[in-house]
Order: sequence, then structure tokens, then C-alpha cells
Amino acid sequence: MKKTKKFVSLLCAMVMVLVWAAPAGAAVMDPISGEYLHIAKELRLSVESVIESDSSALSELSYTAPTDQWVLLKDAEGTDYAYLVPLDDATGKVIGYSVVSFVGGIRTLTTAIGNTAATYISVLLEENNTSESMIYSFPDVFIKKEGENYYKICLNGTLEEITDISKYMNTTVSFLSGNEVCSIAPQSDVNEVYGSLDDWDFKKFVPISERVSSSNNYYYGGYQGWLVDEGISEFWANRSCGVTAAANMMQYMATHVSGKSLLYPIRGLTKDQFNGYQKGVYNCLSPAIYGIPTINVMIDGVKEFALGQHVSLNPVLRTDSWTEANVRDYIAEGLNQESPVLLLTWNSPIPDLNAHWVTVTRIYRDNSGTKIVTSNWAEKQTYDFSTWVNGNSIYQGVIYFE
Repeated sequence: MKKTKKFVSLLCAMVMVLVWAAPAGAAVMDPISGEYLHIAKELRLSVESVIESDSSALSELSYTAPTDQWVLLKDAEGTDYAYLVPLDDATGKVIGYSVVSFVGGIRTLTTAIGNTAATYISVLLEENNTSESMIYSFPDVFIKKEGENYYKICLNGTLEEITDISKYMNTTVSFLSGNEVCSIAPQSDVNEVYGSLDDWDFKKFVPISERVSSSNNYYYGGYQGWLVDEGISEFWANRSCGVTAAANMMQYMATHVSGKSLLYPIRGLTKDQFNGYQKGVYNCLSPAIYGIPTINVMIDGVKEFALGQHVSLNPVLRTDSWTEANVRDYIAEGLNQESPVLLLTWNSPIPDLNAHWVTVTRIYRDNSGTKIVTSNWAEKQTYDFSTWVNGNSIYQGVIYFE
């Protein structure tokens, strides 16, 4: 299913990957008493965007950086309520960060550990040096305030201007102040799931593992930037988002759909194994200087790769009009058949989806509208479906295979 107006070049941007994991514990200073407290695992807030590590990842302790490196965080209304705390390993090397609230008791709201998390905290600390204040919107948005202007700090270090700060207003501070329970209710509840892969969540959808020290880190699908480790130049890796989306889709179908196992004939799903696999997909799909620009080009490439693996893989095509309901139902149809849906946009009001392919794993409705869950740059990212489907894009489309 596609919507098109005219042809333009397609360039897929490369964005840093953030790996989420939780440490066994960390010593944190109470800003009121000045005493150091130990944050036990059972006090960590359990929310969808905060990934709990498996037991093998809990063997490595992390330590907080000196307090003069901590950053005071405010909510969008200007209330102090948390610290951004860099985390070090035993050698003093920065390995990630935690957000620790001091409202209603010392609580860890978010923890991120890994090479890219370490890079991201350096970006946050640098932006703090030139900001009037730093805002943390629970659970995963960092905002820089400069005068009357607000900027979301993206994972790749760029700043995205926020024109409506009101959408980041929340009740986190008041909630923490009045409740002693160790969980925060989601800001919006799922009212209806239209379509979903059986294994759509983190550590279930294409759970690519990477050994870091004594722990396993996990990714939510693949990342096109890894192709440089397979000898692909950065120039061509930047144009390979469609390759990664297709590799995600075929790896999942190989392990979840009868008769499709040869699509991914590798035993194991480490980062190196998946990257070698997506290199094979790259060689077959052969992205051009404008990437994989259309649904039809993707169909041809996927069918050719599947044929080479001795698997029948055919696109499910629709001629229905491009309406929000029709596109939603098409995506749901594919997901409910255990077929990840590939989504392409040339230009979009959602910056993360500009000139880009992603893999859709779930579509649902909550109190604020319809949402799609995607694998994007090896992360689980959720976007507003209505904004995407009704955006004034000159070309956009979705496709699934059976």
C-alpha cells in the first residue's frame, strides 16, 4: 500500500543507538541529608521504556560519578525533582547514566548503560554547559532550555526545537510526592491493540545480543551503521535503512512463520552474526545513491533474496484508498499474521521518519490516539500513527509479505 505524488531522492540518515540495561545498584547521595544511599533493584521504577536486564547483566556493578558532575533536572513547569547521574565502572570510565528523583524518596527513574549510552551522557553534559536549565520529561526525553526556547536533545547529539512545550507537561513530581509505591502508571493506557507480533517487545523482537564486559546488551532489531564493520563505506551504510528493515523482517519471519526458517539459516543472533546476515541482504538489495526509494523496489529485492534462500516470500498488495483506517487495518493484518510491516516515508512531520525505512511491530490506540511501535536504529521507538499517515508526504508506503 503506498501514497505517492512525485519522485525525489531518498537519503537515510544515521543515528546513534542507545542500549538500555539496568545495573545491579548504585550509590546515590540524598541531596537533602547529604548521605549516600544504595538504590536496590526492587526500588527501580518499572515502565515500558526502562528495560530490566536479565540476571546475567546484574553481575557488573556501576558507581556514580562525583557529585559535582551531576546535573539538576527540572520538570517542564520548572520544578526541581531529579538528578542526571553519570555512571562509572571500577576504573572510573563513564559507562552510562541514571536519572534519580529525590521527590518522595530516592528513586531511579531511568538507567542506560553501554557504549552509546556513554556517548549520549557526554552530549547531555556538554549541552548542560550552555543551557539555562535542563528538563527531564519522564520517561525518556531530555530538553535544553535557553531563554524562552526549548530544544529536545536527540540521541545523535542534534537539537530539535520544541514549539509546544505543553505536550511535555506531566504530573511526575506530584505523583512522586504523594505516593510511596515503586511504580509509575503509564501516562496513557492502551485501549485497543489493532495488530501486534506475538514477540513485539524488547528482548523478544529480533533480540540481537552483544557482549560488553561480563554482561549481554541487547538491541531491538538491527542498525544500518553496523555495516561499516562489514566493509561497507559510511556513505553506503547511510543509505541502507531499507536493508536493515528488510533484514529485521526476514529474521523474525524465519523464527516465527512455518516454512520460512531458511530466510535466516544462522544459529544464533549476536551482533556479529546479524551484521553478517544484513551484509548478505545488502548485497542482494543493492541500495542506490538514494537508498531503496519505493515499495516496488523493496518488493523486488526481498523476493530475490528469499528466492536465493529457497523460500517463497510474496508481497500482500492492496489497492484501497489511502485513508487512516485502511492503512491501519493493513498494518494490523500483517502484524497479526506474524509478518513485520516495512514502512517508508520520504518526508514526514515526524523527523525520525524522514527519508527512512523502519520495521513496524505493533499498532494500538491509547488515550492520546493511535500509535505504532517500530524498530528504528536498533531501538524500540513509538510514533503517533495519525501524524504519520496524514502527513503531507510526497511518497509514503507500507508493505508486508507472506
